[in-house]
Amino acid sequence: MSEKYKELLEQYDVKVLSTFRSRGTFQCETEPGLALLKEYHGSLQKLALEYEWKEKLANAGFLTTDRYFLTKEESLVTYDRYRTPFVLKHYFKGRECDCRNLSDVAASCRNLAFLHKVSSSIEEIPFENLKTESTSHLFERKNRELRSIRKFIGHVHVRGKNDFELLYMDCFDSFYKEASHALAHLLKAEADLANTDCGMCHGAYHYHNVLILPDYSVATVNFESLCYQPYLLDLYLFLLKTLEKNHYDYAFFDTVIS
Repeated sequence: MSEKYKELLEQYDVKVLSTFRSRGTFQCETEPGLALLKEYHGSLQKLALEYEWKEKLANAGFLTTDRYFLTKEESLVTYDRYRTPFVLKHYFKGRECDCRNLSDVAASCRNLAFLHKVSSSIEEIPFENLKTESTSHLFERKNRELRSIRKFIGHVHVRGKNDFELLYMDCFDSFYKEASHALAHLLKAEADLANTDCGMCHGAYHYHNVLILPDYSVATVNFESLCYQPYLLDLYLFLLKTLEKNHYDYAFFDTVIS
């Protein structure tokens, strides 16, 4: 173990048994189990919120998340000699959900249902401001991005455009028409959507953040995008990524909804 990681780990009241590198992170076998030491690039306020919510989930019965260790000084972060912040969190010996495997997809969706059920049972929400971006604002932002890309590509001389840029300009009108149509219908339904069940969502629930463990239980990791939104957001994100990877095979849609 390098001196740098040794100094960082010494700030925790945890006995480290062995260490190894994996995918740009530093993993440790500790007495409580596998742990992961990594740089932290977000805000300390969001980190505190994430920590608080994972603790609430654990107390309510949703245990398999990558909860953070506190240092001996009761801090969520520790710093190396260059003042780079690091966090240490519990991790799991498992593999990412295989989004092309119907059994993995079903297990991930059951896990999501359990996460939302537990979340909805917790009364004290750590968010101070529950007003988050509406679905219509999200769609409008995506539509603006489409227009911005078209404008940028439009300024490139035709001889300088690559194959993708030429195809984008050729297809833009038909796709943007569909996007505008979807937004118009969404705006009409906004009042009904306001009554949709809302709560704390993972915010990035897709196959990279769902781990299938050796006993085929499921762990949920990487809550950095935690937000207060309709619970359907997490289902939508998982369904979107899963269908994209399976060429929109209806069997996967049916499994997710079931």
